Amino acid sequence: MSYIGNTATQQAFTPAVDFFNGNGSTTAFTLSRPVASVAQVQAVISNVPQKPGDAFTVSGNTITFTSAPPSGTQNIYVYYTSPITQVIAPGQGTVGTAQIQEGAVITADIANGAVTTAKLSSTTGTGAVALASLPSFTTTIGVGGATASASGSGVSFPATQSASGDANTLDDYEEGIWTPVLTTTGTAPSGLGYIFRSGRYTKIGNRVIAAFGIKLNALSSGGSGEITITGLPFTSFSFGPWQENVFAVKGNSFTNATTITNGLIGYVASSATQVYFRTGNADLAIAASELTSNTGIGAVIVYEVA
Repeated sequence: MSYIGNTATQQAFTPAVDFFNGNGSTTAFTLSRPVASVAQVQAVISNVPQKPGDAFTVSGNTITFTSAPPSGTQNIYVYYTSPITQVIAPGQGTVGTAQIQEGAVITADIANGAVTTAKLSSTTGTGAVALASLPSFTTTIGVGGATASASGSGVSFPATQSASGDANTLDDYEEGIWTPVLTTTGTAPSGLGYIFRSGRYTKIGNRVIAAFGIKLNALSSGGSGEITITGLPFTSFSFGPWQENVFAVKGNSFTNATTITNGLIGYVASSATQVYFRTGNADLAIAASELTSNTGIGAVIVYEVA
């Protein structure tokens, strides 16, 4: 006839008796078949029935007596009172979330190595692996498809920004170096020699903090036009008049001494990687003719990128 569930299994009970020889010291003996509890066997020593649970216990194929039985030949026997219970495994695909009691499966129930990376979702979110309410990481994690750094701990962003439209989402971070290029808007200066020329930057979201320092030790010609620095690591965003990112500048050794006394400021051009300079009190450009073989310029620039 038809039925629902696992294939019906018939079980038959075959009587059996196990005999053992006592030696006055051994307490554990191996049974011929496994049992689930002391209720499935009766133990007798020297023809005296033993009380289950008090005089003996069972575990699988082992019966253990509280006291070692005395010496004798087959003076211990155990007879079975019920059949071995068959464990029926659920059919494949028959156990779902609804069949597992909440909290029934804990870490101790999962064998080491039983759950592999292939069994986990590759992302977090709806239907993916649920993290603790306050997750903690001891290594670096990668976002936006970035490969996590093998050293330290933190968040690794992809080399090419994966921009987010959410104003509250940090979608980029980068640290690096850049090379500032001293030039002019007209004829470029020539014969430039440097004591040092370096730059470093940190990009956090759409803000760049770029520091640089230049110190000359040689100059053949200052060129023409106004002094400028090119080579910023990222292109600035497009903005209108009087919206420039302005910053203070440290400078020395210009031909016009008032350039220093009046103070120097700089700003980043719109949609560019270029910096221009002005005198602080008169908003005048710094002419190429003011360059000397000892001119030095340095600043920390904070600007917005596209």
